[in-house]
Amino acid sequence: MTEFHKKRANKTSGLQSYCRQCRAQAHKAWQERNPGYMARYVKQWQERNKEWKAQAKKAWTEQNKERGATYHRVYIRSPKGRVANARKTHKRRALVKEASAPMTAELWQKMITEYDFRCYLCGQQFDTRELVMEHVQPLSRGGTNDYWNIRPACQPCNARKGNRLLEEVPGVRVLEMAQRWPGNNE
Repeated sequence: MTEFHKKRANKTSGLQSYCRQCRAQAHKAWQERNPGYMARYVKQWQERNKEWKAQAKKAWTEQNKERGATYHRVYIRSPKGRVANARKTHKRRALVKEASAPMTAELWQKMITEYDFRCYLCGQQFDTRELVMEHVQPLSRGGTNDYWNIRPACQPCNARKGNRLLEEVPGVRVLEMAQRWPGNNE
């Protein structure tokens, strides 16, 4: 009797009509007759439910912040995580090296001075050490490490912008100076 394991409300006996082995064989035969059906079905379902999935993911992330952070720490230390991190770092370094007009220390100082030591996103004044190089068009989205793609930004603004374009970041007001660089007023 235990082979007919699942109870079904619509059966008079309350058990399935197949034993476990027969059900597994029938399922395998169905998969052979319908190759790729489940993959197509899952893909269609995901397309129809994009918004719901995004909301569910956001809610789960909010409720499980510590769990997610713990998972990330464990993953980064795993062999697979180290390989993924190395690949990401290698890709970024390659993009930085490919610059046709790389940002030099002198150009960086000149740019910071021209911006009056201000973050080009929020306009607040900072010490030189507190400003970071922010890529207007992110490297991950085809930007370069050339001086015309770099602006001084504070760390919070740089983190808030992330790998988005300026138009995609809500509430950003860019300093007028950003429009003039690299004019240099020479």
